[in-house]
Amino acid sequence: MPSTLPGETGALSDLLADASQVIVAKLFNNAIDEDKVPLGIVDFVEATFPGYAPITVGEYGMAETPDPKEAEAVSGPIEWESGVVVTPELIQGIYIVAPKTGFPDALVTFCKFPTPVAVTKEGVKITYQVRVTSVDIGTD
Repeated sequence: MPSTLPGETGALSDLLADASQVIVAKLFNNAIDEDKVPLGIVDFVEATFPGYAPITVGEYGMAETPDPKEAEAVSGPIEWESGVVVTPELIQGIYIVAPKTGFPDALVTFCKFPTPVAVTKEGVKITYQVRVTSVDIGTD
């Protein structure tokens, strides 16, 4: 059933509620040149520490934005926890992809952490909330 929310907020809400529109969060461990345009999935080296796996982001709360031509949604917290670490890994940030059957994954956005997270032992947790805007995924 379509959203009863107005404008961009309704469009983003409908898009995120569509079961065929999957958004996956992944961690990366390489330095990213933010000045490189455009960035693509090939620019990110995915984390490999024990216990890591990409996470499908499923539930969002809609947020108010000052611009009626932009909508924003924020996920509930998602969390990764390391298992027994054999090789330490420095996690630089998170990147968001939108997989489509029969097509390469599309890079939606990414975020470098202000301070990289060192995964050097079992039990290191990385918790994040995904913020998606209609500008990121082009609903307008």
